[in-house]
This record gives sequence, structure tokens and C-alpha cells, in this order.
Amino acid sequence: MVGLNNDTSGRFFPTTPNASCYYPSTGHEVALAGLVKALEFGEPFALLIGQPGLGKTLLAQILLQRLENPKAVAFLPHARFDNTLGLLKGILFDLGLSSVKQTAQELRMDLTEKLYESFAEHGPALIIQDEAHLLHPELLEEYRLIGNLETGGGRAAQVVLLSQPDILETLKKSYFESFRQRITFCPTLEPLGKYEAADYLIHHARIAQKLPGYFTESALEKLVSFSCGIPRILNQVGELSHQQVTQAGQNRLDLEHVQTAIELLKRPWLQVRENKEFDLLQNIDRVQGPEVRLLNHGELGRTA
Repeated sequence: MVGLNNDTSGRFFPTTPNASCYYPSTGHEVALAGLVKALEFGEPFALLIGQPGLGKTLLAQILLQRLENPKAVAFLPHARFDNTLGLLKGILFDLGLSSVKQTAQELRMDLTEKLYESFAEHGPALIIQDEAHLLHPELLEEYRLIGNLETGGGRAAQVVLLSQPDILETLKKSYFESFRQRITFCPTLEPLGKYEAADYLIHHARIAQKLPGYFTESALEKLVSFSCGIPRILNQVGELSHQQVTQAGQNRLDLEHVQTAIELLKRPWLQVRENKEFDLLQNIDRVQGPEVRLLNHGELGRTA
């Protein structure tokens, strides 16, 4: 399996998904429980929805840690496949399998045979596809076919799709009616609430063995407000702020360090994110319901 690379740069905040730095927010744990349940129930598909920067890839890492000894795992970190042939080759490669077949149909048959053989020895293979919203319709159809592979003892493979919300519009098309019916677990990630965003920062300070009071209150409020609870932005501005502390030879991160970090980012699409109403006293918990189910008539509905 390739594609799950932990950050080893020694940064205060990681630049890539790093399971050792995972912060178990309420929303992430609820979504994770939904994915685990889908796999335990033998569902062919699970779909994790989230806007950019909310931690979908990291949650996939944690999912693999939570599962009981998954044997055959493929993690495809991108969806930039030109055609079905490229996708099938990618799955085979990441499962550690090889094939000399040259056409899509031959590769499909070869993959099917290898998945059945793997199931007999290890149980169902797990295929995780990141950036699933970028998959062409024919590639989504290929995943549907893979999810349909069954033996007398169960499914030969289960598929977890990690996607931005765009995929929901794609799946509403009548062409994907059969696909929709097979997705019963679709947890959604939301930005961190105010207190959890602040605790996320403190969590990273603990990992870096910083004192509990490393962040001043005004610094925390500014970091949380600027990020709107998006972990990736918390990482970016948090790391730049920490660098200001280090360069100044100081031992506390204060508001001035954060303001300097925001200026250094020089990214208008980030700077306009700052919301003055995003304070620590309002909307403590922005976590939405635990699951979104794709209803048979094609609409999206949230379950309690």
C-alpha cells in the first residue's frame, strides 16, 4: 500500500496527514464510527464527505488503525486516471499485485480473480479512493462493479470513497441510481467548533511538549477566528505563528505572532475567511448529524 505518508519534518504542525498528531474531535470520531460500522456490516461502499482541509485523508489513516488487521489494502491518493485501464492498474499496484494484461477487460478479469483469491485467504480487500469527486463517471461505474464482487462467504472487496461534496450532485443523476442504492453510510465532516478548534491547537502544543500556557488567549482567539475551524488552515497559520516565536527566541505565542503569520500568508482567499462573528461564545458545536443517507428517490437526507 502506498499513498499514506506521515510528515517527519519535525514541524510544530504537520504539512501532510500524520496519524500520530490526530485530534479526535467529536465530528471526526462520529464520522470514523460510521465508516467502521459500514465495513463491519459488510457494506460494499462507504462515502466520506468533507470540504477541503477538514481531514478526510487523515481519517482514512486512523480508520486503518482502528480496523482489526486489514490484510489487503489499497489506498489511491488521487483520482487522476485517464481511463478504466489506469484505475485498474492503480488498484492492482497498490494491492501489491501484478498483471501482464493489456486491455481493460483483461485487467478487470485478472483483478476479479485476484480479489477472490485474496478473500479466500485474508477476507475482503479494502480499497480507499481519495479525491473521489474527480472520478469520471465510467470510473465510478468501475467501482460499482468491484463492490458487486461476492463470494459464498461475503464481498470480495469493500470501497471507501473520500470526497468533496461535489460528488453528491454527480450521484443524483439517474445514471447512478444503482450506485446510490448501495451507499447507506455517508458521514460528513464539518469544521471544528470554537472550543474544539482552540483545543486542537493546544493538542499540538502538547505533542510538541510545550507548556500549557504556550498560547495567549488573544492568540488562540485570533487563530480560531481566522481559520473558521478548518484544520488545514489552523495548521498553516499555527506553524507560521510558531516560527515567529522561535525566530524571536521567545517561549509564548501571542497575538502579534499570529498577525505577522497572517500577513506572511499573503493569500487573499484565506484572509477573507476571517469572520468577526466566529468567537468562542457562539455556536460551540457545529458538528452536524452523524450520517447522511442517500435515499432511494435520489435526494439527500440526514438521519438522527
